[in-house]
Parts: sequence; C-alpha cells; structure tokens
Amino acid sequence: MTKIVKIASVVVIAALIFGSYKTASIALTDSADYSRSDWLTYKLIAPDEIKGAPLLTDDTTIHFRATDGNAPQIDEIEYSKDTNETMLADYLNSLGYSQVEDPVFGMRWAKEDSNKSAYITKTENAVKLTFTD
Repeated sequence: MTKIVKIASVVVIAALIFGSYKTASIALTDSADYSRSDWLTYKLIAPDEIKGAPLLTDDTTIHFRATDGNAPQIDEIEYSKDTNETMLADYLNSLGYSQVEDPVFGMRWAKEDSNKSAYITKTENAVKLTFTD
C-alpha cells in the first residue's frame, strides 16, 4: 500500500508543478496569440471587453501585448474582412466608449474618466477591434 501512496504522491506533485508552471507562463507572458478555444489562456488574460465582444467564436484570433515601458497594453480581436463594423461600434457604445478626434490616430473610441481607448480598423484581410490601456 505504501508503494501506491508514493506513486500517487509523485503523480499529484508532478501535476501541481506542471499546472503551476503552465499558469505562470501564461499569466506572465509579454505577448500571446490565442482564441477562445485556448481556454486557459482565454480565462487568464482576456479582459471583459474581449470576453463580451460580439461575433467572437472559438476560432477568432485574439492578440495580446503587455505593457512595455510607454507602450500600452493591447488586446485585439481579428475578425474576417466582411465583419459588420457597425455592430462593433454599437458594442463600444454599450460599454460607454464614445468617438473622439485624435490628432495622431484620427478617430478613436475613448472611455470617459478612463485612459482606455479602442479602435476599429479595416485592413485588406481583416477587421480589427483593438483595446489599449
């Protein structure tokens, strides 16, 4: 019986070490590209604005870049190129963002009494909803 207890203890300790390592490596990352199907990464680093975003599927690519010096944290959802931008704008309005003119970036979405900003950009291959903090 003691041999079984020793083996079980080693297995449990190994699982705890692996789980702690995996969790720490995700939580302390400086950048990540993931989707909702990467459940641990999604649960640990996706902010509420990303989790509640419209049209988010298990395959939608999400980009994360941590704060680095003066560079802000960036959370970005990359949608297909035919995504309805009006739906994304309505979502930002529902979160309390409003459009403001920015002398550097043009139009951006700002949240009152906060330093958070959001951008809806359309490229040749995608529509991107980007949050900066």
